[in-house]
Amino acid sequence: MSASAADKMIFDLIKSREPLQKPYLSLRKLLEVKELPDGYLSIAADRFSDAELIDGESVIIDFTDFPNLFLTSDGLLDSRHILASYISQKELTELYKMVCSREREVMLFNSMTAMLREMTVKDLLKYSRQAKPEQRRFYLYELRQRLPWTQAAHKVRSAAHLFHTRIKYHGTLSLLKSAAESLQEE
Repeated sequence: MSASAADKMIFDLIKSREPLQKPYLSLRKLLEVKELPDGYLSIAADRFSDAELIDGESVIIDFTDFPNLFLTSDGLLDSRHILASYISQKELTELYKMVCSREREVMLFNSMTAMLREMTVKDLLKYSRQAKPEQRRFYLYELRQRLPWTQAAHKVRSAAHLFHTRIKYHGTLSLLKSAAESLQEE
């Protein structure tokens, strides 16, 4: 990841106040890159299931795109004997290194932004004075995100997004609510 992309990622994490989610590799995308037909996805997912590798942590079912699975680096490592049927060992090794590298980046970004969130304003000011210019801007951005009007702007933006979502999906939500109520009556 380039320095400017990493900086943007850190600024986005400071602004969102949320950690990055662990990166996952989609089995569907992996098989599509290898230009394998869709039927191979079901076969591969069945093999994962038969080997009892779907544990909800390193191998996760994608319920929105069933039978797709999401894999972490641990999931890749545990299932390398299955994936070797679809991907060469060299490609699998490169893929594993890439996913591990991405997981390290996510862990580094999350720990850095968590450290900034846990610091007091006094410490942020102190360390921002001592830091190099390229690091100082992270401290100052964290301070800026703590300002009352910045927090108010985040709350207004969040409320507007929620309001927009409720209006956009009002029909769907009403239908689900009435279905739930009718199920409760039975």
